[in-house]
Amino acid sequence: MGKQFTLREFQGRFQTEEDCYAYLCQQKWGKGYACRRCQHKEYVQGKKTIWKRCKQCNYDESPTAKTLFHQVKSNILDAFYMCYRGSS
Repeated sequence: MGKQFTLREFQGRFQTEEDCYAYLCQQKWGKGYACRRCQHKEYVQGKKTIWKRCKQCNYDESPTAKTLFHQVKSNILDAFYMCYRGSS
C-alpha cells in the first residue's frame, strides 16, 4: 500500500470495504483502463458496480482480479488489515 501508515492513519483511510475497493480501483485503473484480454480502452459498468466491462469483448474485471486480494474469502477490509499488520 505504498508508504508506511501509522495504525491511526490506516484506520482513518480504510474504514469501510468501499474505501478498500476505491483504493484498489485507483491503483489499478487510475491511469486509465485497458482490457486485460483485448487491450481495448473503453468500458461500461460490469456485473457489479465497481467492476469494469470491456465494450469490445465484454470481459468483466473486478478491482481485485490479478491482485493479492483475488478470490480472498474474508471481507476485503479484514484482508487489508492483515496486509497492513504483516508489513509493519
